[in-house]
Amino acid sequence: MLGLIFRLLLKAMIPLGIVFGVMFYLMYLNGQNPAAFLQQLAGRMLDSMSQTGSSIQALPQNVGDSLGAQSRTFYKWQDASGAWHYGEAPPSDARALEAISLKLTDNVVPSFQAPAPIESEEEEPETAPSTDQAIPIESPYSPDQIKKLFEDAKQLQETLNQRQLDQGALIGLPAAE
Repeated sequence: MLGLIFRLLLKAMIPLGIVFGVMFYLMYLNGQNPAAFLQQLAGRMLDSMSQTGSSIQALPQNVGDSLGAQSRTFYKWQDASGAWHYGEAPPSDARALEAISLKLTDNVVPSFQAPAPIESEEEEPETAPSTDQAIPIESPYSPDQIKKLFEDAKQLQETLNQRQLDQGALIGLPAAE
């Protein structure tokens, strides 16, 4: 792959080198300085790159300023069956209507509060909690859930192996031993 890229670049560079060489030679024959032309070209490129960089640096400030003052109001309501709904316009028969105003720059995802660390060794509980008590039962990381996960994976593998044998029998492949 690298050799292919190198060959393509080489094939592209040879004609470009010939074109630039002929162009610079003709400039030299007409009394122009090819080095001055290259310096002008490089100066124009640097100017355009610096203008692009300054406009990109100003972009986040402009976007933040334009969004900072904007806010939207959403509503939370409960319908007749007791289901909660969210939207910009609640129906007229909505129960438990609550208006929620959000600024577009705010983060609406609540942060997680970690439990406070134990300050000293004297404040430690007398008996350490067992792993079953430390990890909630509904957690996918409890020992029972991990054991169930392995059993489910083993059952799935057996099912897949059986399907492969059945499909092989349908198309006439010999059973693998």
